Amino acid sequence: MYICRMIGGIAFGAALLSALAVGLVSLVGLVYQLVNRTFVNQALPWLLALTAGMLLGNVFFHLLPEASHESLEPYPVVLGFLGGALVFWMLDGLFHRRHREVGNPHGSLGYLTLVGDGFHNFIDGLVIGTSYLIHVELGMATTLAVLLHELPQELGESGTLVYSGFTPKKVVRLNMLVSLTAVLGVLVSFGMQHWLLISPALLLAFTAGGFLYVALGRLLPELFRKSRLARVRVSYVAVLCLGLAMVFGIQKIQPHVHHQAPKTHHFHTAPFGFVQRP
Repeated sequence: MYICRMIGGIAFGAALLSALAVGLVSLVGLVYQLVNRTFVNQALPWLLALTAGMLLGNVFFHLLPEASHESLEPYPVVLGFLGGALVFWMLDGLFHRRHREVGNPHGSLGYLTLVGDGFHNFIDGLVIGTSYLIHVELGMATTLAVLLHELPQELGESGTLVYSGFTPKKVVRLNMLVSLTAVLGVLVSFGMQHWLLISPALLLAFTAGGFLYVALGRLLPELFRKSRLARVRVSYVAVLCLGLAMVFGIQKIQPHVHHQAPKTHHFHTAPFGFVQRP
């Protein structure tokens, strides 16, 4: 009976549609099929720098602040952050060894990007689902905010996948599959609500650690290997700072998911927010 009510609810249907809309952003990768290949190759280093900046912006302006907000103690945030960086470092080693054997040393960067994007989309799904649990209007506003920061990031990450040796068609196909983790996040937020066993703070911090490793451990070294000229490296750092600024600006204009509960009502905690007890 509970499942039937959940599936039949307007909020649940709207949340699923929102998650699918976020997934459709992955189609931005089609732009690499429409643009001249020579131009794409020339633009890829700058897209890598922009992606690195946006990943770092997500770490410092979005994921870590949210993790700190969700956790009463600093330990889950610190452990999750270090765990994320360590796991992504180990995954990078495994991917790199496999792709070096097949003659594609950049392939590991692409798969590492997909793993990070999957975690991030799952968290977006949790945020969207919980927002709809609070109020449909908040869910719609949160979906708009997620779309705002997903669009430029997907463009940059699609460029990273192209740089890693994926064809534009394969980039779109893989991004679409990874985007389904947002739908999974919505299902988890509605199906489990306050019974979610994984700490939201731990998830956020883990993703932040992974993003930090991808940005500083892979993308920046990759860029600096592309050119030894100081002015080119400075320009890469400038584009990286532009990516940071873009995420900062988006965070400033998007609504915050956490709303304080009125003291006259009884609320129970749910992932990423408060939901009124029926």
